[in-house]
This record gives sequence, C-alpha cells and structure tokens, in this order.
Amino acid sequence: METLSIADNPVILSISAIAFDIDTANNLNDFKKPLIGQIRDDNDISFHCALDINDQIKKGLDFDSGTLLWHLERNNKFFMECINPKDASIAKITPESALESFNSYIHDVSANDRFYRKPIVWACGVVNDHRWLDNLFLAYKKTNSLEFRQKMCYRTIREAYDTVGGLQLPNNHDSFDDCVNQILTLQSIYKNAIDPN
Repeated sequence: METLSIADNPVILSISAIAFDIDTANNLNDFKKPLIGQIRDDNDISFHCALDINDQIKKGLDFDSGTLLWHLERNNKFFMECINPKDASIAKITPESALESFNSYIHDVSANDRFYRKPIVWACGVVNDHRWLDNLFLAYKKTNSLEFRQKMCYRTIREAYDTVGGLQLPNNHDSFDDCVNQILTLQSIYKNAIDPN
C-alpha cells in the first residue's frame, strides 16, 4: 500500500496485491498490472487500485503534510495518477468498493487450486501495512477476510537474510511495482537461504 501518513489509521492512497508461489522463480515480466480502468487482471492474479482520499479524510483517517510533501517530491508520477485518474494507469474507486473487491480477490485466490486455500499474505510490515488495512476496514465498518495467522511480514524476512539471496530490489513507492520487487526478493531468499535444494 501507499499511504498519506504513517500513523495507525492513515489515508490509503493505493492497494495492490499479486498472487504468487514462494518456491517459484518468477521474473519482472511474469506480473502484469490490470488493464487501465480495471482493478484485477484477466487471470485474477493481480489487484491494483487507487482509493478516493476525500471520503477517508471525512471518516477521520489521518494524513500529514510531511508525507504529502514526500509523495510530491519523490513519488509524484504515481501520486498524481492516484489522485487524478484522467489518463492514469490505475483505477480510482471508493474505499468501500476497494475493500469489498479486495476481500473478493482474496476469496478467489483462495479458491484457485494453484494457491493455498487460506493464502498467506505478505506485506512489507505486519506492524504497519496489515494494521493500516485493518484500520481502513474498521473505519468503513467492514470485516477483513484475512485471519491473523495469514498475515506475514516481508520486511522481517528481508532483514534477517539481508546478505543472502543475492537479490534486494528497491521500493519505488508504486504499490504494484513494490509488490513485484518484494515477491522477487522473497523468492530469491527462499531459494538461496531457506530451501536451497
């Protein structure tokens, strides 16, 4: 996710997710963003959307000028696509629709025999991304279909194996691109450090 604050209940700028197998060696070309105007790709592997921020502010979710300035200075292209969907490569939808669509996406990934029936969901941080998503669900009086035992922390694995695996891809703060980079790094760590056979 990209957010407009790092407080416990931030305004969410975008949510992205990609279904993957940890023990598969993917490359950058294996993951495609949904087509313009769509939030899921045709194979239901990818999920990517921008959320309306005004309604979240009305709900009392937090945004701060420092984070806003950070996006304008370092993440301007993606930020502008998220807040101004004209000619953007990302669909902008209401927070309610985003949460319902995310739950539906998780359900469909779970039902697909290629993936776990209860998928493990890796986020860049259990103490931030998962909590931020949970707080967005709470703000809109909706239930996150993910159980606590499904919520894993990519950052913990990355830091524990920072000298192993040979691949450390950066975050560029486009939520979809960051998903891809984190998947490839996690797969590399798994292949080289956790299950080298």
